[in-house]
Amino acid sequence: MNFLTSIVLDFSKAWWVIVILSAVISLCMCKLAIIDQPNKRSSHAIATPKCGGVAFVLPLALLFFVMSFYEPFVFFTFLPSFVMAFIGFWDDHHDINWRWRFGLQLLLSVWVSAVIVFGAGSKIGWPLEAQIFFFFIGTFWLLYLTNIYNFMDGINGLAAIEAIIVCLFFISISLKSHSFVTYIFIYYMLFGISGFLIFNFPKAKLFMGDVGSQFLGFMFGTLGLLIAVIYWPYFFVMPLLLFNFIFDAGWTLSSRFVQKKNIFQAHKEHLYQKLVQSGWEHWQVTLLNAFFVFFQGSLFLLGDAIWYLRGWEGLWLFIPASILQGVYVIYVYCQVKRRENV
Repeated sequence: MNFLTSIVLDFSKAWWVIVILSAVISLCMCKLAIIDQPNKRSSHAIATPKCGGVAFVLPLALLFFVMSFYEPFVFFTFLPSFVMAFIGFWDDHHDINWRWRFGLQLLLSVWVSAVIVFGAGSKIGWPLEAQIFFFFIGTFWLLYLTNIYNFMDGINGLAAIEAIIVCLFFISISLKSHSFVTYIFIYYMLFGISGFLIFNFPKAKLFMGDVGSQFLGFMFGTLGLLIAVIYWPYFFVMPLLLFNFIFDAGWTLSSRFVQKKNIFQAHKEHLYQKLVQSGWEHWQVTLLNAFFVFFQGSLFLLGDAIWYLRGWEGLWLFIPASILQGVYVIYVYCQVKRRENV
């Protein structure tokens, strides 16, 4: 076990080992040829191998295995993320009924929220009323983020590049909050996803599949909730970093609800999908969203370093982020209208 531990912790220095390992696994997943066939909801027209998320789930599973031996809290906090990955992997092979999938996601969200809020929250002295309140908030947060990340994984490189940039900014947050656990998991995610990205962008030879998207959504939700509990001044950071995804999914769900459409039915009405339909290339839409994440991350760094916006004051940073997304909505609908008039 000591030998395995030394290897895993050495990976935290030898980042290239994680990248190569992830790239090799990605290549193997391409050869396995578990194919994603295009359908009405798809933004791609060519059958493409999927389940590429295994490439970054497996290195993280190795880290999880080692860390759990030394810290039981890690086991109980992060085990549901790997269960979620397994559910996604199974869903990639056999379509799981949405009610069963939602029920399992809810169960895992309740589990993690309870462990973090009632476990870590009680240790740092949170009153019981606050723990109960944030338990429900945390459950909703995990459930929502898991599903929207899955919804937003629809074009080449979008979910992977979003994750990489979020990891880059979140590493600084982990260091500021002196959280080794969040730092080491984010580190592995950053370089694991980088190895997969080679096969996913600019032209996708491999999709991450539900195994990757549901895992990333749930893992980001877990890390964000953990930081919110152990270091309250940064509770808003993960929602801010992922705001473009949260906004896109929220806008789309709200629009479909207003139009009395089934919000649980698969569709192609997300803002990023509309932009593709209006004539933008996949890589252009992906890089636009990458700019959004950089903007959101830069808002945090400026707010933290210059304006010293922390805790509830950090919510002011969502105003410029919302304005940018508002401009984005107007532009997308103008593009769609122009396309219709051609």
